[in-house]
Formats: sequence, structure tokens, C-alpha cells
Amino acid sequence: MKNKLIVILIAILTILVSCKTAPQEGFPELEGKYATFSGEEGWKITYPYNWVVKYPENNDVGFYAPKTKNEIDAGIGVKILEIKKGSIEDLVKEVEKRTQNIDKKKFYFRGLEAYEATYEFPVLKSGKKIEMKTSQRYIISENKLFIITYAAEKKDFEAFKEIANKIMNSFET
Repeated sequence: MKNKLIVILIAILTILVSCKTAPQEGFPELEGKYATFSGEEGWKITYPYNWVVKYPENNDVGFYAPKTKNEIDAGIGVKILEIKKGSIEDLVKEVEKRTQNIDKKKFYFRGLEAYEATYEFPVLKSGKKIEMKTSQRYIISENKLFIITYAAEKKDFEAFKEIANKIMNSFET
């Protein structure tokens, strides 16, 4: 019986040791499996299978990178708003009023009018000031405004940027 238990323990340890682990810093790998999330409004987005999906409120959805030692996890958020009037430029002007170091550009994304704004802002968490950096895409499709946001601590923004762009570029309406 004792020998059987030892053999089982060795087998379990062998399996655990041979399993592929995530990078030590928690940054997602670009190779591997992806999952596709489909929203009720007919949109979809592809994200790494090891990212966590959260539904903070209403029709918002967030995709978060594996845990790191950071105070705030890097992630992608999708928010959908009904719009009646105004333009993307009007929305970006509102963002400019609340942010610093903004870089913006207008472009067409899959044939749709779009705008991208990248900016920095501070966040207070547990009394500690954390510098954040974000890139937001505003895409209008029919009477809906899709806001796709990549946010990370400023010090890690570049480390997650490639995978964030891959996720943001996978968005379809």
C-alpha cells in the first residue's frame, strides 16, 4: 500500500512539473489559444484564453490579464452607448478635459468611423497614487458607440501593448 502511494505521488509530481506554466511576471504569451466573446448586441472580440472575463455593470465587459504583482491588472474593456447626436470628435474633446498627455488620431476601423486617444491619468488605490496609461478606441456603428479601452499601470503599458492591440484589432460589429 505504501509503495502504491509513493508511485501515485511521483506520478502526480511528474505531471505537475511537466505542465507549462505562465511567465513568471504574469504577462500573457502571444502564442497559444484564444477565446471569442460575443456580445448581445452582435459584436465580438477575441482574447487570450487565460485572461479573466468580468461584467462590471450594464452591458460592459472587461478582459483582464493574468495576475501580476501590480496594484491594478492590465485589461481591455468594452462599453456600448446609444448615441443620438454628436460626433466622435465631441467625445474626444470631453476626454481631453479630464486627462493629460493625450495623443489622438482619427481613422477608419473595418470601414467604420473611429478615433483613438492615448493618455495618462492617476488613480488612488488604498491611499496610494498609481500612474495609469490608457488607449481608447471610439467606434460608431449605426446608433451605437463602442468604446474599447486598454488600460495598464504606466510602467507596464508597453509590456502589454502588443497583446492589447491584437485584442482591440479583433473587435467586430
